[in-house]
Amino acid sequence: MGFAPCTLSVEQVQELDRTSDGEYLGRYVMPAEAAEEIDGCGSDWLYMVGRELPRRVGEPFRAVLLRREGR
Repeated sequence: MGFAPCTLSVEQVQELDRTSDGEYLGRYVMPAEAAEEIDGCGSDWLYMVGRELPRRVGEPFRAVLLRREGR
């Protein structure tokens, strides 16, 4: 076994408040994905948990994303 190759990038992300029922959907998404979630066109999971649209928390900010192949 060895180390998997990784990539590092700096991206804009938006924090979402998804209510207590939807925490496993993730707190941080790309701004375009956040807009889809907030206007109701995003994830179908929304209609399976709570039926409440998420809310933006603050403004988008830069984050360092570390990605590994296969994840």
